[in-house]
Amino acid sequence: MTLSDRVSGPGGFTGAAVVAGVCGWPIKHSRSPRIHNYWLRQYGIDGVYVPFAMPLEGAKDAIRTLPALGIRGMNVTVPNKEEAYNAMDEVDRWAQRLKAVNTIVVRDGLLHGANTDAFGFLESLREAHPAGVQMQDRLLSSVPVVPRGRSSPDCRMRARRKSALPTARRSAPPRSATSSANRCS
Repeated sequence: MTLSDRVSGPGGFTGAAVVAGVCGWPIKHSRSPRIHNYWLRQYGIDGVYVPFAMPLEGAKDAIRTLPALGIRGMNVTVPNKEEAYNAMDEVDRWAQRLKAVNTIVVRDGLLHGANTDAFGFLESLREAHPAGVQMQDRLLSSVPVVPRGRSSPDCRMRARRKSALPTARRSAPPRSATSSANRCS
C-alpha cells in the first residue's frame, strides 16, 4: 500500500478532511492519534487527528493560529494547559476555576476551551468501583488524590461536590505550576 492509498484511499482522508489533534511537549509518546484515527477510519469519517509537538514557549501564539489553519479542535496536554487557557476566547466554568484548558473547540473562528480532567477522573472511579462510587446516593467514599499539577485541585473540588471526602497525599516534593505531571487520573 502506498502513502497515497493510505491517505486518500478507503478509510483515509482527503483535502476536505476535518483536522484535529493533540498538543504537548513532548508528544511523540501519545497514543491519542492512533486511537482517534482508528475510529475515524472505522466510521468512515473524512478526518485526521494529528500530534503537534508544541514546546511551552510559544504555545499560546501557536494555539491562537488554529482557526486560521482550519484546525477544528485540539486536546491539550502537559505543559500547555495554562497557556491554552490564556489563548482562549471563551472558557467553561471548570477551565475558568482551574485556569487551565485541556480541550479546545474552534467555532465561528473563536477558540472555546474546557477542562474535562476532573470529570474524566470521577467517571473512571465510577466505572471502576460502581458499588462504592454512587454519587447520586452520596455513597462516594474517601478519594485519594495525589497532588500533581493543575488538575488535582479540580479533581478534589469535584469530588467534594459529589459528596466524596478527598484526601491529598504528597508522594513527592511540591511541583511548580509548569510541572510536567499535570494529570488527575
